[in-house]
Amino acid sequence: ERWISDGVILQPEDLGVEAGLPIADASGVITTDGQVRLYVFAQEQGVRSLISDDGVHFELEEGIRVTGGMPRAIILDDGSVRIFFITNDGIGSAISTDGLLFENEAGLRFENADFGEEVTTPSIVELADGTYRAYLSDLPRPGTGPSPHHTYSAVSEDMLTWEIEDGIRVGEGSALPDSAEHPAAFINADGSTSLYYCNNQVSPQEGGPTAIFHAVAADGLSFTESETTYLNGCDPDILLMPDGTLRMFYGNFSPEIGGVLYSAAFGLAEPIDVDDLQNSGPQGPSSDQGSNPFQSLSDEEIACLESAWGGEALGEISSFSRPPTEIEMQAIPECGIEIRGPSDGGGNGPEDDTTFIDQTYYAFSDDGITWTEGKLLAEMASVPDVIYTQNGEILVYWVDFSFMTGPGLERIGIARSTDQGQSFE
Repeated sequence: ERWISDGVILQPEDLGVEAGLPIADASGVITTDGQVRLYVFAQEQGVRSLISDDGVHFELEEGIRVTGGMPRAIILDDGSVRIFFITNDGIGSAISTDGLLFENEAGLRFENADFGEEVTTPSIVELADGTYRAYLSDLPRPGTGPSPHHTYSAVSEDMLTWEIEDGIRVGEGSALPDSAEHPAAFINADGSTSLYYCNNQVSPQEGGPTAIFHAVAADGLSFTESETTYLNGCDPDILLMPDGTLRMFYGNFSPEIGGVLYSAAFGLAEPIDVDDLQNSGPQGPSSDQGSNPFQSLSDEEIACLESAWGGEALGEISSFSRPPTEIEMQAIPECGIEIRGPSDGGGNGPEDDTTFIDQTYYAFSDDGITWTEGKLLAEMASVPDVIYTQNGEILVYWVDFSFMTGPGLERIGIARSTDQGQSFE
């Protein structure tokens, strides 16, 4: 199982926001009648709400819910909704019996002064003893660049008065030094806590430059290992749907479009059957050989890769849910499989039966005729294009098959060079 993105579900125009301005920080609840209500910050308006039957297609509701920023909503036992939001000097809250008309609650739930810095709104989970734990991070500020962030935790009996717990949950100074911004928490069936957060220090191969990461702690405090979800964006919010699947709402920003919001589901992907790899690619049995380089492998080559990688990793890599690691790449030639690009020039696969995995290289020339030996830029990458920016940077774009989960679901990879192409990040 893995997270499957539904793509962009909301743009500024959907909330009456001018193009180029933010919509952000989506937070969802399940209403008493089983619908999804999404609370979203809309620039120059405040917090708006939208309603949906499926968590993907939303209809904007009239009115402003609260005037603060970065909403985080939680539904209470009696069906009322509490929203946490950024206000002067910290985090405030408001309560509503119908999810639409909110009344501000007196005081602050969290004060910035208690942390020595500004903080995000919290993600809150109910613990086995009926108390609550909140997870929140330092607040990223515009214009500060991709600096690392860290996540705190606090506990409460009523969600109104909170006690900050010692230490850092994720970030510098903890056992898991990831950059961890604006986390979202979820209690798993075994009682452990999953924490999803924006990591802004990520390589393109892991979904970067910013990607949603996932870590688990049995006690909700000691997070030691993490993994990428390969979802590119920030501000995750996790919602348990009525059908038992998980849905994540998250966002990103484009200077031309403005804020964009995405949805992704976990628990819907079909398991990969290793025995069917030769007969079905990402586009089904009718896809051509160029769509999945694993289709032309022999039984012996598949068995060799499965032995080297394990069945689960082979399924993930062959379905393009992630690229092979550098160590895993070593097994390909060791299994007698030649790595090469398409030889017919048309992107339809090689002329012979040699399996290929697209790679993008870069090289240098003084005359356009004689070139240096190529350097690898990206794995599972095809059809590159280059832009020289006015400030002297080089941007390279390519079709990124490492994220391909179905027909037409490739993404565009990007790398940047600030030293005239000598190195890329």
